[in-house]
Amino acid sequence: MNRKTYFIRSFKYLIWLLLLFTALFLLMLSTGTSRADVGQSLSELFLSQRGQWMLVVILILAAFYPRFGFTVRRVDAKGDAVRQTILETLASNGYSLQQESAEEMVFRASAPLKRILLLWEDQITVRLDAPAQQIEIDGIRKEVVRIEFRLRSFLGDE
Repeated sequence: MNRKTYFIRSFKYLIWLLLLFTALFLLMLSTGTSRADVGQSLSELFLSQRGQWMLVVILILAAFYPRFGFTVRRVDAKGDAVRQTILETLASNGYSLQQESAEEMVFRASAPLKRILLLWEDQITVRLDAPAQQIEIDGIRKEVVRIEFRLRSFLGDE
């Protein structure tokens, strides 16, 4: 992953965390579960050491998210129907084929809601290494692991 991609992914996750934090903050204020009013809560957030630490933790999580949020996995691919198995597995996981070459297939989430929830980081790249009889799956960790598990069961890879 190049630096530009890393920075963009980190920035997207920072925005997502800040939106989530703001939504929780507003929910607490609107339901009356916060012991303080808006001014006191904002003061606690920005002026107290505890609030500042919370913001630092959010920044740290966002900075390291691209490193632990994305992965590359390999699956042994023996057999004739490997391409069809890949297409069926990714289709059942909500992905559609966007590009294809002899060695690589690029998939994107089919549903707009899934794309939004994945912050438009919904691209899964599948590379076929025919001589080594392996498939390499590259993308967001939770989706890659799910696809890897299903491919292993369909392809008989233990």
